[in-house]
Amino acid sequence: MGKTILGLDLGSNSIGWALLAEEDGKPNRIIDLGSRIFIKAVEEKTPTPKNVKKRDARLTRRVLQRRAKRKLRMLKYLINLNLLPEDLQDSLTPEVQLNAIGDPYLLRAKALDEALTPYELGRVLLHLVQRRGFLSNRKTLLGDMADDPDVLAVLCHHAGDGGAGHCRQRPASGIGCTA
Repeated sequence: MGKTILGLDLGSNSIGWALLAEEDGKPNRIIDLGSRIFIKAVEEKTPTPKNVKKRDARLTRRVLQRRAKRKLRMLKYLINLNLLPEDLQDSLTPEVQLNAIGDPYLLRAKALDEALTPYELGRVLLHLVQRRGFLSNRKTLLGDMADDPDVLAVLCHHAGDGGAGHCRQRPASGIGCTA
């Protein structure tokens, strides 16, 4: 008796197989064959895999967990540096205590003109860690405002043109002032 050969055909939703008998180095006869069809791994009307919803939910959970861990690590670090009060670490409502220190946006504006207390600085730093990677959906970029004559006048004024009316838009290099 010769060798027995198993042939497999792997598909995305099925597997086919055949068991062959071999004599003199060549397949001689089919011993048995068959196929198994699986449930489709993609949605019926769209070609997206069925596990996309689960994967997206898992990725969202991971992002939220990482953000919470990052904020907690920074909170502990700022407490160790005496930039935040120690009772924040055991507080059930740390946000209430943090908001009592001050509004982080107002504190950031205040820091432009005067020195902050250590707790205020800690509040601002914690807020920056919390908002890391945030991108507003407001479209107020310079490119969106380049056609506004009021914006051009302000830019030229601050560039040293003094508002003399020499400001113009240069096609290749963007906005500029001529002297």
